[in-house]
Amino acid sequence: MRTLRLARRLRAFREGRIESHGLDAWEEVVTSPAGVSDWVITVLMLGSLAGALWILGVRDWRVFGATLLWPPVVSAYQTANVTLPLCLLCALIWRGRHRAWLPGIVLGAALAIKFFLWPLAVWLAAMRRLRASVASVAIAAASLLLIEPFIAICTYVDLLRKLSNTFAGGSYTIYAFLLELGAGSMVARTVTLAAGGGMLLLRGAGSRSDWLSV
Repeated sequence: MRTLRLARRLRAFREGRIESHGLDAWEEVVTSPAGVSDWVITVLMLGSLAGALWILGVRDWRVFGATLLWPPVVSAYQTANVTLPLCLLCALIWRGRHRAWLPGIVLGAALAIKFFLWPLAVWLAAMRRLRASVASVAIAAASLLLIEPFIAICTYVDLLRKLSNTFAGGSYTIYAFLLELGAGSMVARTVTLAAGGGMLLLRGAGSRSDWLSV
């Protein structure tokens, strides 16, 4: 109920029906000391990483140690972003890829957090898991309704586009790597899309073996 009240006050502020002091409701969201929150989120990040590796069948402690020292992983738990929880969800999708609904439900939740995992919906479709693919898209679309009390969907989509254009060059992707090598944005984006499309075509034309399902 507190979240709903906050959403209504934010909408009212956006529409000019209340003054800025009406946003004091934000203070109600903070319910724990910073030190406690830091430890809780750190445990969540590291637990997500360990859980993802365990679900994927990793049992060698040296792999866990090496992964913890990998720069993208260090950045993820230092900044407490959603990369590692998404990694856990991706591991669950992979583990349950042969089931009818589970991967779609998990992917839908992941897409609600970060939409850039949308290629996995195409991957599920290529794996002939059409029900799971459709379920993931439906859940992701329904999740957009959750942001409506805070910001218009069109504005949110435009914000995502601007954020992508701003930070894409600093990410751990083929696109960013090609930009670092001096390629133009259009060339880098084309190669990235071609690489992704090529992998999907390889999967579609190949057998149903697990190594092609990667």
